[in-house]
Amino acid sequence: MLVFSQKSVAPGFIKNTALLLDNVLRVGICSNPRNDLLQVFGLYEMPAIVLVYHTWSSHIQGAEGHGEKALGQTVYNKEQFGKPNFVNLIRYIMDFGRAADFSGFLDDMELRIKSGMVAVEGDEQVSERSERALMKTQAMNPAK
Repeated sequence: MLVFSQKSVAPGFIKNTALLLDNVLRVGICSNPRNDLLQVFGLYEMPAIVLVYHTWSSHIQGAEGHGEKALGQTVYNKEQFGKPNFVNLIRYIMDFGRAADFSGFLDDMELRIKSGMVAVEGDEQVSERSERALMKTQAMNPAK
C-alpha cells in the first residue's frame, strides 16, 4: 500500500494499519511526490492511498502479454469508502482482499483483526478508538 501525501509523517491510522498488517501488507509513504510520479499512478489529488499488487497481465484491462506477470493497482475511492480513517481503510483493504482472492490474504487479515488491534505506543486513546473501530469493522463485515 502506498500513501501519497504532502505531509512527512503518516497519520496514526496509517501507522496502526501498518502495524496490524505487518507481513500481510507492506506500507510505504511517499511525501511530496513529484508530479510525474503521481501521473504514473493516475493520481490527481493528495492525499491518496493506492494498493499495488502483482498479478497476471491477462487480468489487467488493456494489458498485453497474457502469460506475463504485471503490477495492478486500486486507488482508495473516497466516494465509496468515505473519508480515510482506520475503519474505512480496513474496509477498503478487506474489499480488495475479497475481490483479488489472493490465497490466505483475507484469512491473515481476519485473524489479526480478531486477535486485537495495535495502538501507537503510549497512546491509550488510540487503543480505545481502535477497539471501537474493530467492532464496527466486524459488524460491517460479518464472517461468512
